[in-house]
Amino acid sequence: MNEVTPDCVYGLREGGLARIVLDRPRALNALTLPMVRRIRDLLEGWRPEPPRVVVIESSTGGVFSAGGDIRQIRQNSLDDATAASDEFFETEYRVDELLATYPVPVVALIDGVCMGGGLGLSIHGAFRVVTERAVLAMPETMIGFFPDVGASYFLSRLPGALGTYLGLTGVRLDDVDAVAVGLATHRVRSKDLAALVTALADDEAGPVEAVLRRFASAPERASALTERRRAIDEVFSATSIEQIIERLDTEGGVWAAETHEALNRRSPQSLALTLDLLLWGSQRSLHDCLRAEREAGHHVTRSPDFIEGVRAALVDKDRAPVWGASRYRGMSAEGEVLWSTTGRVSGGSGRCEPAEIFGSVGVWLTRRMPPDELIDVARTAEGLGFGTVWIAGGGTPGVFEQVAAVLDATERIVVGTSIANMYSESPAAATAATNEFESRHPRRFYLGVGPSHARVVEQNTDETYEKPLVKSREYLAALDEQNDPVPHDRILLSALGPLSLRLAGRRTLGSIPYLGPVAHTRFARDALGEGPALMPELTVVLETGPGAARAVARTFLSRYLDLPNYTSVFIRAGFTDEDLENGGSGRLVDAVVATGDASQLGRRIDEHLAAGADHVALQVLPSAGQRTIDVLRAIAAERGLVPSLDNPAR
Repeated sequence: MNEVTPDCVYGLREGGLARIVLDRPRALNALTLPMVRRIRDLLEGWRPEPPRVVVIESSTGGVFSAGGDIRQIRQNSLDDATAASDEFFETEYRVDELLATYPVPVVALIDGVCMGGGLGLSIHGAFRVVTERAVLAMPETMIGFFPDVGASYFLSRLPGALGTYLGLTGVRLDDVDAVAVGLATHRVRSKDLAALVTALADDEAGPVEAVLRRFASAPERASALTERRRAIDEVFSATSIEQIIERLDTEGGVWAAETHEALNRRSPQSLALTLDLLLWGSQRSLHDCLRAEREAGHHVTRSPDFIEGVRAALVDKDRAPVWGASRYRGMSAEGEVLWSTTGRVSGGSGRCEPAEIFGSVGVWLTRRMPPDELIDVARTAEGLGFGTVWIAGGGTPGVFEQVAAVLDATERIVVGTSIANMYSESPAAATAATNEFESRHPRRFYLGVGPSHARVVEQNTDETYEKPLVKSREYLAALDEQNDPVPHDRILLSALGPLSLRLAGRRTLGSIPYLGPVAHTRFARDALGEGPALMPELTVVLETGPGAARAVARTFLSRYLDLPNYTSVFIRAGFTDEDLENGGSGRLVDAVVATGDASQLGRRIDEHLAAGADHVALQVLPSAGQRTIDVLRAIAAERGLVPSLDNPAR
């Protein structure tokens, strides 16, 4: 009996054979809600009197299914019709689980493109037959989504690190690769598929496996994918995106460079979520994996990266997505996807840009300032309209005591640490202080943390200094493990190098780099992408005498020129070893420290903002006879700052 419906899916019964035929060829059999409903209904309808075997196939050669109708999912999000998307995923995942638990063998005939949801329809059955026309892939990270339909279950069970490689990169597999890695079970020539279906319909043909073996053909060459197994396993066995990038750089060669570039084009939000799902799913049931993916999909399809990714790939087709700030904040041990609703989002969403929270200009204060002067300057900054007061952590504990004093002495201004030293302030202490400040002064404190410098750590602690990226990764992970952990969007990371900047963009609200020229702000914005906050410190000297101004600036800068973390920034910005000698060359001093009258200082602030900064934190170096508050008054007047009596973002 043939069961034909207008839902682009046919259900056919031919003796002991039941066939599900996808028939939406113009859309590459992209799955819609009516289609997955129909497949569900067919499978559930046959269960009471099951056939001997179920075959899933396409009505047209050259395509199996290109996956879910992701353009419609995007449109649902734009139209605030996300309930329809939720129903689609719920039904699709129900079909995937039905196929995995069906009481009779399910055979997928993949004679062409099979991606995303198409793999969900095929991989969960007992047998996956590919032809020489087959192309398999999970390319979701390219469109701001993630490999779903149980991919956290089936990809994580592929040999070695192949599943992680395929899930993150979206690399396409041909028939030989698919059989070699285990995504397909048999390889059959396309011209033999009709005869294969006829044989499967014959109740006297014997076991399904025996029938498939009679038609299967051996590959005519080795799999290129398996030949690259050593490098794939070495690189993609890492447990973070940053480590994967590091290992690719270490691996070297054409493949590593191309793979690095491919990852750079993917959504950082999607990469982080995909990796965590695969690591978590490797020890979970299919049911649990689908549950976690369903929750993740609920969040991702409402995120800017998904809207932008689908636009670039399938709507405008310019292939040039501009990724935003990651909303993904990790997974709990139970598989709960942690998601932030704040970030760099505009367009009437009600959420805040960084400048709305911190203001475009803030004040950076050293802990060496006497307590009474610290309070006086903070109050003055608030009265003048500066958005934020940043308090330096230095090399010893105690910064949170000064933060508490400033918060208690002011009313509205945001206060942050820039930075709390990771070696001096433990994750437990930082968490306790942040939660205390939140209870007493809601939305006014942000935790800025940084990995310090070898000399500072050796002089002030008994700890062994670690590479900045390693220490930052460990510290952020330890923050997450605390009771009542600090939300990621209340943390900022002092990041200078490209990998640390990417870590800041993925795991925190953004970066607060110290002591960088405008060129480094531009570099940092490129590394972070358009979403995460970027709020550099800028040292200023209000002095119109060039000689006097440069003398103050050089005295300040000279004490940093033996710290590799900073000298690397200067070299990356185009300066030379000669520029680092004798307290710094004139051009280095002038690039790092802004000098001149208030209008000249204002121009340097604008240069940082134009280079991609959201906010600039000013560290004042008073020249002879000056007070910090006098310099701040001059800058506030030049900038036209106006005190804010109420900022709902805070």
